[in-house]
Amino acid sequence: MAYAIIRSGGKQFRVEEGGTVRVPTLDKQAGESVELEALVIAGGEGGVIVGTPAVEGASYRVSTPAGASPAVTPRVTARVDTRIAVHHGMLHVRAVPAPKGMVATLELYSRWHFRWRDRARVRLDARGRATFALPARRTYARVALRRTRTGPALVRSGVVKTWNGHAAQDPDAITPPVSGGHGGGHGGDEGGGHTGH
Repeated sequence: MAYAIIRSGGKQFRVEEGGTVRVPTLDKQAGESVELEALVIAGGEGGVIVGTPAVEGASYRVSTPAGASPAVTPRVTARVDTRIAVHHGMLHVRAVPAPKGMVATLELYSRWHFRWRDRARVRLDARGRATFALPARRTYARVALRRTRTGPALVRSGVVKTWNGHAAQDPDAITPPVSGGHGGGHGGDEGGGHTGH
């Protein structure tokens, strides 16, 4: 049987199709819509679904003493922690919890084109792990998790340097310093001239 774990008022509740759940008092009027966060949605065959939207057409109603609310479709976010490490020219990926059937895409930063490019794709194993061979050149790497090989990225790891495995700032997020005045900002005044003694 399919079910979902939802959160309302700081507590978690298991919701099944056609079932009724009492939640803490909500600051809503009768008939108003309520957005509930779905933490886990499980299928009838035991598989857990992570992503947005988790289940097509899944909706819930909140009943109040004054009547039932309209059907609500919960917003589900992927909460998968992606860890990466570099050892001897290999990039090791670990996703926690292990998402079933996800595809890991190695993305390398192209310094001359100023953008991320896909390098390789590997399906995660049952433990949520994958390994990529890194190129010999110095660049930055990150990993994106997708449901399909060409689908949108649901989760991205942090950025690491390929030559030493140290964490790095995303090159897209780095902004050049703003120079004051003309001539590159040397000297600290608008004209760039010498101030004398």
